[in-house]
Amino acid sequence: MTADISKQDMRLQKGLQAGITGIILNGLLALGKLTVGALYGNVAILSDGVNNLTDAGTSVVAVTGFAVSEKKPDEAHPAGYSRMEYICGLLVSFLLCISAVSLMKSAVVHCMAGYAAGLAVPYPLLAAVLCSSIVKLFLGAMTAASNASVQSDLLKGIATDSLIDCGMTAATVAAVFISPIVMMPLDSIVCIPAAVYIGITGGKMGLDNIRKLL
Repeated sequence: MTADISKQDMRLQKGLQAGITGIILNGLLALGKLTVGALYGNVAILSDGVNNLTDAGTSVVAVTGFAVSEKKPDEAHPAGYSRMEYICGLLVSFLLCISAVSLMKSAVVHCMAGYAAGLAVPYPLLAAVLCSSIVKLFLGAMTAASNASVQSDLLKGIATDSLIDCGMTAATVAAVFISPIVMMPLDSIVCIPAAVYIGITGGKMGLDNIRKLL
């Protein structure tokens, strides 16, 4: 019995730690990227900022899911609240799919508009955006490490999304530099495969959680 309680406590601790860290860091990244994207009119950086804002919301869902799922059984729920984690996982998968559709729409619209020369983003700001890739790498690695001991689909989905964001941000920075050279909107083009991958990840995660709920 003691071992079970310890395992539950560890699961809650790992879930809350990953979730709260995600809320804080993703919130800061979203604020920075939305500011930079709005100032310089860069759709990729703006989209990246919106994605970070969605990730912060995802972390809120994760914290809620872990906190509620570990509640003790009561008269209303004699079997406990363990399924809440799967319900929150399903909600996270929906958020991922919505994010993918929104990102795809913005990318396609700007690709069709073609390349338009504009103000170059200063190197220090691009360096700051690239640093966000390192932050997302840290978040992904930390969440994956936490999940190694608790085996949660919810944490697995968040870790995967963070690692995708890491690569997407790095590609966005590279595209911003190369676009003026090739006269193509590469900063928007790189968003298309990222949107597809995010959508597939969200769909698989949703199906996994539906199977567990049924």
